[in-house]
Amino acid sequence: MQNTCCSAIYTVKVPDVRIQKRIEFSMNKMLTLGSSIVNRLSSLHTEKIGFYRMLSNTRFSHDDL
Repeated sequence: MQNTCCSAIYTVKVPDVRIQKRIEFSMNKMLTLGSSIVNRLSSLHTEKIGFYRMLSNTRFSHDDL
């Protein structure tokens, strides 16, 4: 996993590595672009699907973000 500003923040709350990677990726995009709107975070359809799947995942709550 890449060492970023959000690395290792969610290791306790989110035990799944795939979800951790998606959270780190989305948080870095939000901080870089200054937006939390999914359509502005990426122009790639597959990344948008990944964001929406992460947000609708029941393994963690939005409060964890």
